[in-house]
Parts: sequence; C-alpha cells; structure tokens
Amino acid sequence: MASLSLWLEVDTNAATSAAGDTFKVQVLNSSGTVLSTLGTFSNQNSSSTYVQHTFSLASFIGQAITIKYTGTETLGGGKNTSFFDDDNAINDS
Repeated sequence: MASLSLWLEVDTNAATSAAGDTFKVQVLNSSGTVLSTLGTFSNQNSSSTYVQHTFSLASFIGQAITIKYTGTETLGGGKNTSFFDDDNAINDS
C-alpha cells in the first residue's frame, strides 16, 4: 500500500472556534489538476507538538502525481497561525 506520511505542528494565537487559517495537502496530476485533497488542517488543530498524519495514496498507484501543500492565512487583528511541516515520506509497502 502506498501512503504519504508527515508530521505537522499547528501554532496559533487565533481563536479556535472557527477555521480561519488553513493548510491543505493535495494530490495533483501531471497537468496540475487537483485529484484529491488528502487533508485540511486549520487553527482549530492547534497543537503544542508535532502530530503524525498518514494518507493513503493507493488510488494513485501507476500515475505521475505531485503532492502540493498550500497554506492560507486570514489576515487581521494580530492573530497568526504557523504550520510547521516535517519528515515527509512516501511509503510503498
């Protein structure tokens, strides 16, 4: 089974009652079209340490794909969210 694994820490001083700042993990085909959004994280996922996330890539076996990370922040009010991504790995077992 093919999978993508990453460690993510979300540090925020924004309210966690609504998702304002986001970090998306997406799979794109060779033309740049989004095939799937594997995960969406936000200020609501605030953590004081790294958390491991694993996503299946089984449905993309045999295809040329790109993994894309996109962060979006809602500016204003001095509230910020930082997404720290580490130890990315694609596993094929």
